[in-house]
Amino acid sequence: MAIAMGVLFAGCGKTDNSADTANKETGGNAEESTVAQKDEESKDDIDIGEIKDLGDYFAAQQKIGEAYDENDPEAAAKMMESYVQLEGQMALDEFEKLESLDAPSDFPSGLIYNKGKITSSSDDSYEGYINKNITIETTDSLKTVKDFYKNLFSQSTWTITSQSSESDGASFEATDAAAIDASVSINADSYSKIASISILYSGDITE
Repeated sequence: MAIAMGVLFAGCGKTDNSADTANKETGGNAEESTVAQKDEESKDDIDIGEIKDLGDYFAAQQKIGEAYDENDPEAAAKMMESYVQLEGQMALDEFEKLESLDAPSDFPSGLIYNKGKITSSSDDSYEGYINKNITIETTDSLKTVKDFYKNLFSQSTWTITSQSSESDGASFEATDAAAIDASVSINADSYSKIASISILYSGDITE
């Protein structure tokens, strides 16, 4: 063991001397190269791996903590970015395990984005007034979902009263042939890759 340790320390000494020699011969370029390499490595994102269960989640948390470098001015931002990415992966895993709920009775089937899952459903209608609400989540792209509702409300059975589109979402307000309003709000999560669609179908049905 003593011999092995001696060889190890001797090797370390040679490594240090080689580095010193390189610095002297290159005027410090070797050291500058090492610093530049570290700076380049510090820009890399933290690889949290694939998250499938709580064990993976806690392991990823530990990995993020271990990767924190207090000497890196970007360390805090990297850590926050990694935690947000981690939460996004957990949300995606939970979504994949969800069972879709039923829409309220008599909810217009055409308003339902079928390539998704209904995650919430409510019916607060009362006599003479319709007030039905559902939330759908899907892993389809934001553009695909926006195009679906844009095409839907462009049909003759609907009249668009307002619409807006942003980089991370969109909204539509429309009225059907029975003068009942539909409000659709779409929001995308860039980390979990899940788009959430909130749909309110409401209006006065008294004559």
